[in-house]
Amino acid sequence: MHFVFCQVSTNLINAELPDDIAAEYYRKQWDKPGYYKPEHFWEVPLWIAEICGSLKHTDLEYTTELCIITEHDQTLPDGDYYLFSVLDVNKAIVEGIATANPGKIFMCGGYVTNDLMSDPMNIFWYGSIETFIESFHYNYVYDLDYSLFSGMQTIPRLTMSTGCKHHCKFCTVPDELTTLSVCDIRKQIESFECLNFRYIYLNDKTFGQARNWRDLWVIRDVIKQNNPNFGGFIVQTTAAKCKNPAFVRSLVNSGVVIVELGVETYNDDILRAYNKPQNTDTIAQAIYNLYNAYMAIIPNIIIGLDGENTGTYRQTLEFLTQERHRFYMLNIYNLARYGEDGGDTNELTQTGNADDERFYNDVFRLGLEILRQ
Repeated sequence: MHFVFCQVSTNLINAELPDDIAAEYYRKQWDKPGYYKPEHFWEVPLWIAEICGSLKHTDLEYTTELCIITEHDQTLPDGDYYLFSVLDVNKAIVEGIATANPGKIFMCGGYVTNDLMSDPMNIFWYGSIETFIESFHYNYVYDLDYSLFSGMQTIPRLTMSTGCKHHCKFCTVPDELTTLSVCDIRKQIESFECLNFRYIYLNDKTFGQARNWRDLWVIRDVIKQNNPNFGGFIVQTTAAKCKNPAFVRSLVNSGVVIVELGVETYNDDILRAYNKPQNTDTIAQAIYNLYNAYMAIIPNIIIGLDGENTGTYRQTLEFLTQERHRFYMLNIYNLARYGEDGGDTNELTQTGNADDERFYNDVFRLGLEILRQ
C-alpha cells in the first residue's frame, strides 16, 4: 500500500491574507541566522514524522510519499491513502480536494472535529495517531521518522515534557505535567540526524517545570557529536523562573541560547486576571538576569486580552520600547476566541476593536525596528 502524506502549503493558506505590516515582520524574522523556515510550512510537520515512525514498527508492506498542496485543484499522485492534518485554516481546502476526488480515500485528523467537515463519503476521521495505527490492527509505538524531509533546513522540536502546572486563563494546555522517558527523548534526537539545523526548539510549554530539564546538558553534548554546527536550544519559560539567577545560569550551562519569555502584557491587573505567575517587577528582574547572562530574549506578547485599552497597550509598548536593545525579536500573537463569549466551542470568533488594531500596528512596527537593530 502507498501512503501519500499531504501538507497544505502556507503559501496557499495565506494567499488571500493582506500583505500588511505583520506579513512584512514575519518575512524579516526568518533572516536571523539559523532561523530556518522551509518554503511551504513554518516547520517540518511533526504528525508526518510520528506516523512514519510508528509505521516502521508494523510489518505492513508500504511505501510513502510527500505531496505539497500548492493549488486548490491540485492533481494528486497515485496512492492508496491520502493523509491530511486538518486545521481551521486548511479545512475548506481539504474538503474541496476530497470532494473533487471521490474515488480516493482520505484519512484525516487534526484540531477540528469531523462534524466540522462537510463529510464527503471518502473522508475517514481519526481522533489521534494511535487510532490511525490501530485501524490497521497494529499497536501504536512512539517513534519519529523524518526521512521524507531529509536534508531540509528547519528548527526541529524536542519534547522533554508535556503539560503545564500553571493555569493561565488564555491557555488550553493540560495542567497535568508528564515527563517523557529517556527512550522517547533518545528517539527524537536520533530522528533529527537527517535534518539540517542550527537550533533545536524545546517544545516543553514551560521549560524548567519537569525535573528532567537538568539533563539538557547531556542532550546538548550528544547532539553536538552528530551535528558540529549545532548552536544551542531555544526554550519557552516564565519570568517567574528567570527571576532566579541560578536558573538562568543553569540554562546557559545547558546550551540554551534563546529564551522566549511569557510576558503577554506589561500590566499587573491583566496578568493577575489571567492567572499569570508574575507581575511587572518579576518580568523586569527576569529580563535583567537573562540579558546579563548574554541570553537572546524574545518576549511573547498577546493582542486582545480582556481589560486591554489604550492606556494598558501604551504601558506595554513603552516597556518594549525601553527594553528594545535587550530583545532579539518579538513573538506577537492574536488571542483566538471560540464561541460568542469566548467559551469552549468549536467556532472561532473575531472580537478585535480599535485599540487592538492600533496596538497591532504599533507593536509590529516596533518588532521590525528590533529586527533591524
